[in-house]
Amino acid sequence: MELADQGLWDEAIETEKRACDVEPEVERIKKALAYLYNSRGMEYQDAGEFEKSVRDLKAALDLSPEESILKKNIAAVYLSWAYKFFGDSQYSNAERMLVHVDHYDDQNPYLYIMRGDIAYLRDNYYPTKENWEKALKLNPSLYQIRMKLEKLKKERDIERNFSVREIENFKLKFEGI
Repeated sequence: MELADQGLWDEAIETEKRACDVEPEVERIKKALAYLYNSRGMEYQDAGEFEKSVRDLKAALDLSPEESILKKNIAAVYLSWAYKFFGDSQYSNAERMLVHVDHYDDQNPYLYIMRGDIAYLRDNYYPTKENWEKALKLNPSLYQIRMKLEKLKKERDIERNFSVREIENFKLKFEGI
């Protein structure tokens, strides 16, 4: 652990791996190794190195499958990765990451916020509403989501009487004559 305190993650992990190879039944060693993988994985996340982060966090989970925090950490990395794709307007890639978030932590309200945001940008009313409501159910203090839902309802009420024409990649909404 002294090596980890100095930021020498690779060396610390290798040392614990060797100890684990010598005494694979010692739970304390496996927990220490899982801790090291988790810590390095979170540092990778902070650096935006999502693939490396997920790899380390999954290694930690393999060593310590009963630790629910590891699943939440993996979900958080996938969610960060999804936000990066979302910010780059790569919505399909963001959705791929959200599948992983759902697998590791389906009680994360931000999973449903992002799903709702993507559906909203794609002009899909019902999935937007469903996902944002689920986020609010999980965390009722999400004031911005409550406001988004109110706005969505107003938009939906206004657009009920609109005609819609889709031309290539565009959706035109207008009041009919």
